[in-house]
Amino acid sequence: MKYHHGDVMFCGSIALLLASPWAPWLRPSSQDPDEHSDTAELDLLARQHQTCEEAKCPCGFKLNLAQVDAECQGPKCDWRDRDTCCIGDFLSGDYPPCYGSPLLDIPQFIDEALVVATRRPQGWPELPNAQGIPTPITSPMMREMAMDAYRGCTEAFACEEAGECRSCVAKHCKGLNSTTRRPKAAPWYPKALSKAPEMLVFQYTCDACFLTDANGRGDGRQGCGGVNDWLASCEGDTPNWRSNQGKTCMDYQWQLSTQHFRNDSLRLDLKANCCKTWTCSVQRNCPTTTTTTTTLPLVDLSLCPEHDGCHETRLCPCHMFAGHIMGYDPWSSGSEERTVRANCCESAKLYERVLAETRARQSRSSQVSSVQVANASV
Repeated sequence: MKYHHGDVMFCGSIALLLASPWAPWLRPSSQDPDEHSDTAELDLLARQHQTCEEAKCPCGFKLNLAQVDAECQGPKCDWRDRDTCCIGDFLSGDYPPCYGSPLLDIPQFIDEALVVATRRPQGWPELPNAQGIPTPITSPMMREMAMDAYRGCTEAFACEEAGECRSCVAKHCKGLNSTTRRPKAAPWYPKALSKAPEMLVFQYTCDACFLTDANGRGDGRQGCGGVNDWLASCEGDTPNWRSNQGKTCMDYQWQLSTQHFRNDSLRLDLKANCCKTWTCSVQRNCPTTTTTTTTLPLVDLSLCPEHDGCHETRLCPCHMFAGHIMGYDPWSSGSEERTVRANCCESAKLYERVLAETRARQSRSSQVSSVQVANASV
C-alpha cells in the first residue's frame, strides 16, 4: 500500500515512520534546523487545548484509540469530550472496581465469568460496542452519562458563581418541575440517552450523587468543585480594606472557609477585595500572628450600661454581636463578652437557639444525603 507525503511516494511502514513526529531526523527538510526548532516551539505554544490522549475516561468508559489526536473542546479535557475521547467499556461489566459500593460489594467476576445485570428496565438504552453492534450500556455508563444533566444544569444557572452552589443546584436542578412534572434537569440529558424514558434516567441522577461523586463535575472533581477556580487569577487583597462593619479580610476567615455569608452583598465585597485571604481560608493555611496588639472596639458599647445579670437593653447594638454569640466571630476581650451578654440576654438566647436548630438541620441533611448516596450506589 502506498502513501503520499508532499511530492514523494512512500511505501508501507517506512512512510508511516517518516510521517511520524517522533522521527524528525528521518524527514528531509529544506528548512534551516534552527528555523524548524523555532517553528516547533511556536506550534507547541499555539496549542492551547489538550488532546484526547490526555483525557481521563470515567468509570465505565475507556480511551478511544481512534481519537487520541483529537483536540478537546476546552483547554483541558472534561465531560464534554467524553463521547469523542472515550468509548463504552462493555467488557468491564456492571460492577467494575471503580463502581464499587461499600454497602453492596458485588465482584466483577464470578468463576472467571463477567458479572452483568440480568434484568434491565424497559427502555434501557443501547449503544454500539467496539464491533458496532447495539449493546445495552452498563450501569456505570448510565450513571456517568446521567450525571451530565446536573453538570449542564449547574452551568446554565451559573451555580458556581452564585456563591451558594449547593443551594442553587437544589433549587434549579433537583427533583421534578412542579408544573410540568418533568425532571428539572431533563433539558440537559445527553443525546446518547434521548431514546430512554426520562424517568428512567431520573433514577440515575441525584444532587447527592453529583455533589459527592469523585467525578461529579466531570473533570475529576466533585460537583460544585469549581467554585473557587476564579482564585487562580488572584494578585492580593485590596490594601487597607474594611467592610461596612469595620472588619478586615482576615476577620472573615470562617465565612470564607465554609462559604456561608449573611448576604450576597458581603460575599461580593469579599470576592472583590479579599481573594488572598479567601485562598488561604479555603486551604486553611492563613498566617497567624503572635504579636500582642491593643485593638480598639469596633462597636460602641456606651449604650450597654449593664455589666452583670440578664438584661435586654433596648439601645445596645445586640445585632452586631450575633456572630460572636453563635461562635463564628472571636470576642475582642472577656470584658466585651460579659458586657454584651449582660445587656443582650434575650437576644443571646435567640441566637443560640438558632445555632442549635441550624446544626440539627445540617445533621439531618447530612444523614439524608448519605442514605441517598447509598441507595444510588445500590
